[in-house]
Parts: sequence; structure tokens; C-alpha cells
Amino acid sequence: MQTPSNVQSRTPMTIIVRMPLLIVLLISLNALAAGQQNVGLVDMAGRVTNIESHTGDDKWLVVMLWSITCGICAREVPVYSDFHDEHKGRDIKLLGVALDGYGKKKAIEDTMRRWGMRFPTLIADLGLFAINYKLQTGEQLLGTPTFLIYTPKGKLVANNPGPMRTSALVDYIAKRRARE
Repeated sequence: MQTPSNVQSRTPMTIIVRMPLLIVLLISLNALAAGQQNVGLVDMAGRVTNIESHTGDDKWLVVMLWSITCGICAREVPVYSDFHDEHKGRDIKLLGVALDGYGKKKAIEDTMRRWGMRFPTLIADLGLFAINYKLQTGEQLLGTPTFLIYTPKGKLVANNPGPMRTSALVDYIAKRRARE
């Protein structure tokens, strides 16, 4: 019996390699069904996590959504790495979310090194994250970079598709802080 050339064989190794992705997907779909937000994220070690676990420590959280093919991100990351270094011990934390999926972990790590990224990054499946984004913002995810801004209590208060000057970010947070 011949196998068509476009059908990939499923060896035990390919099944084992894809198993963590399947587990994350099943956990994420279950969490979405339960109404939870920011599901489908894994850290660089492959552990399931969420954005909420990075909030609640009296610091504002800025999440930068990026991808390995984003030219604007390549230009923005060094600026935001400097911003992260300047603010991380004080008032604002920065967290990256690579939207390339865990299957591209090596390429994500290589890109982080090449771009000089010095802030922590999680990995997300673009499709699941786009659903989360729509649930939280009421808008479609348009591309990368996109920024999400969370209060120290973990409330999402702003989203910004496209590049954003760090001075505009600081001004926005100062104005929000004054209102709270």
C-alpha cells in the first residue's frame, strides 16, 4: 500500500513533540469556555501561564505583542528593552508576548538574542490570543506590535495597535494614575 506524498507519517517522536502543544490547546479551550482571559500562553520553559500572574505587584504592566517577522518590532524592541531596564524596579514592568506559537520557540529565542530583548517574554498561539484580545478589547487584533496596558491591580485599561513612543506611554500612565 502506498502513502500519498502529501501525508506525513506519525512516528512516536512527532507525537511526543506535538503533545505539549495539544495540552496547551486543550487547557486553553477549556479556560476560554469557562470565561477566563489570557489563556493559551506558555513561558519560555513551556509552562502554561497567563498575563494576570504578572500583575498585582503595585506596578503597571505593559504587554508588547510581537512576532519574529515584524520589522517594526525589530526597531522597537531595543527601545523598549532600555525602557524596561529604566522602569522595572520602580513603577512599570514590560512583558513580551511572541505570537509565533511554541513550535517556533527556537526562532523566538534566536530573535530575542538578535534584537537584544531584555524583558521577559511569553509565547502564544496567534489564533487563541486573537480570540482573547477580541474578548478583552472588543476589537480585532490587527498585527504587531500591539501594546496592552494593565493597572497595578491587573485591569486592562488600554490597547494600542502599532508602534508607540515610550514618552507617550509614560504620559498615558501618569494621567491614568492621577485619575485613580
